[in-house]
Amino acid sequence: MTSRLPETLAVPDSYRDGIFLEALTGSDHGDLEGFLAANRSHLARFASFSGAGISEEAARLVGSVGGGDELYKIMHRGDAQSADIGGLVGLSGLGTGKPTAQLSYCIAERLQGRGFVTAAARTLCAVAFRERPIQQIVAGIALENVQSERVMIKLGGSCEGVWGFSYQTNTYVRRWGVSREVFIYK
Repeated sequence: MTSRLPETLAVPDSYRDGIFLEALTGSDHGDLEGFLAANRSHLARFASFSGAGISEEAARLVGSVGGGDELYKIMHRGDAQSADIGGLVGLSGLGTGKPTAQLSYCIAERLQGRGFVTAAARTLCAVAFRERPIQQIVAGIALENVQSERVMIKLGGSCEGVWGFSYQTNTYVRRWGVSREVFIYK
């Protein structure tokens, strides 16, 4: 099994805005529940929840870490001294030996449009391309989720076609991808 990515990742181009990435751990269950509860209606527009309650969804996310999946909290300091969870960014499939990993991300509605997801995704992808033998990072994005498509475009990604229909979100999902070469030389 490959070692995990670093526990904390600095986000250089957004550090002035007070964000950093911190690996999700089992002790984050309560904070994650709070984030999901506060943002459930906003996130449910495009993200597929398992249909379980908030506590079960938090447990599922915490349980997904390890075995090739890396999930980071986008921590936001804001005006307070202590940071709170402002979003999540993760890569799955890193430890499988396959050349592709899948990127996922979400952000609190109050933090949308400030470039935090793009900066967090760029940071995580850079570390993954540097430390893992992956050749491509892909993301499944709902057709009407223009903000997430912009994130992939800023990372150097392109739309590769329709992945299929998601019955959980009741929408078609496009597959977006960015190759190692495009990402590194962008």
